Amino acid sequence: MFPGIADRMQKELTSFSPSSMKVKIVAPPERKYSVWIGGSILASLSTFQNLWCSKQEYDESGPGIVHRSTYLLVCPSSSMSHYHCNRILLDVIK
Repeated sequence: MFPGIADRMQKELTSFSPSSMKVKIVAPPERKYSVWIGGSILASLSTFQNLWCSKQEYDESGPGIVHRSTYLLVCPSSSMSHYHCNRILLDVIK
């Protein structure tokens, strides 16, 4: 985040909020990794395996493949189930 943004958000949100409402901004230093950590957790959940494509398929189609579907993850290795990878690609191409 930008330097001082937590203090600024605290002040601005407090000024817009009712006095009975307590405003607390949590800005841990590791927040710069939040997107990576969230993506890592999401990719590790078996619930989302049907939304993966293989690295080979990504390499063949290019980065634009991620714009064909809102929910598309890249398989970290070729050992992932190709059934799932092919299924999402077929759904995306339709």
